[in-house]
Amino acid sequence: MADVRWLTDEQGDAWISFVTMGHMVRHATERALQVAGTDLTLAKYELLHCGTCESERRIRMGELATVSRHPETC
Repeated sequence: MADVRWLTDEQGDAWISFVTMGHMVRHATERALQVAGTDLTLAKYELLHCGTCESERRIRMGELATVSRHPETC
């Protein structure tokens, strides 16, 4: 079977940098929530954030479920 390359070396390096940066941001945010003395995980924080994005600062459970699966809609 032939060797299939999905990414060029440059694209692969960019992808690894992107993924690494994402891990670093998530870790730093989790740590900041801990240091601030909250009892929030990053996942809980993201859900609360979605509620505060709404004009009345509340969100229906069905909408929250959709947003939790597709956070870019928040």
